[in-house]
Amino acid sequence: MTNKKLKTRARQRQAAEEQARYDWRVAQAAFACKCSLIWSDQHRTESTLAAALGTEEHYQEYKQLKENGEPYPLEVVVTPEHVSEWEDYLNSSGLFEVKDSERMNEQQRSDFAKSHSQTFTQALQKYYTT
Repeated sequence: MTNKKLKTRARQRQAAEEQARYDWRVAQAAFACKCSLIWSDQHRTESTLAAALGTEEHYQEYKQLKENGEPYPLEVVVTPEHVSEWEDYLNSSGLFEVKDSERMNEQQRSDFAKSHSQTFTQALQKYYTT
C-alpha cells in the first residue's frame, strides 16, 4: 500500500473516531434534558431523561411496579421550557456551545419536546407489554 493511501486511511479513521466521540457527547447531552413523568395515579415527578429512563433497569423497575399494582409511569413529558433549560445547560456545561443564532426557535423547541415525549412514552409502553 502506498504512503498516500496509508495517510488517507489514517485521516478517515481519525475522522470516524472524532465523529464517534461527538455522537457520544450528543447522546450524553440529550439525556441531560429535564422531563416529567406522569404516573398511573396521576401524580407527576420531575427528573432528567437519564435519571428516569437512562438504563434498562429503570424500565424493569417501572414494569415491576405495574405488575405489583403500584403506581407506575404512564407518560414522559418534555416541554419546550425543559428544552430551553437544556440548551442553557449545554452552554454552561462546556459539552457544547449553543450560540444565540443556533438556539432553537419556539417551533423547533416544541417539535423537539413533542418528539422526545412521544419516543420515550412509546418506549415505556412497549416495555410494559414485553
